[in-house]
Amino acid sequence: MVYDPKIDIIEETYTKQESTSIKQVVLRHVERIAQISSKELTPSYWQKKPVKIGDGVMVTETYHEDLREAYCNAVDCLLDFMFPDSDKKFTEYLKEYKKKEDKIYETLNEKNKSQDDWIIEKLRLRKELFREINILFYRINFFEGEEYSE
Repeated sequence: MVYDPKIDIIEETYTKQESTSIKQVVLRHVERIAQISSKELTPSYWQKKPVKIGDGVMVTETYHEDLREAYCNAVDCLLDFMFPDSDKKFTEYLKEYKKKEDKIYETLNEKNKSQDDWIIEKLRLRKELFREINILFYRINFFEGEEYSE
């Protein structure tokens, strides 16, 4: 594994035995979404902790990511993985989904709602999209023929 700090990407080298199929990548990504969604989906925040150093006290700050956005981004990524395997029914669903998302976004903007209001709506929409992607898995037998074990 090689780390290049300039572009903040971890590059992994796979041997023939370690090759990874797209189905395995998708399954790991679904597991990641499950891990995120099993936590409280909180907004981002900074946590400050005092740390005693000698006679003084220093404050350390730790950033905690917005798990709502992490969930939405993970579902978007899963959609990118699955798009080539989309069937006609899913493609039609995506067209309607995009219209609904755009309408909600425009409505919130017209009402001068906050970014947080948009994130809440986007999260609700992405949960719906995730369910539809799971239905697509079954409809196209995406995981058929492979066993997964870790």
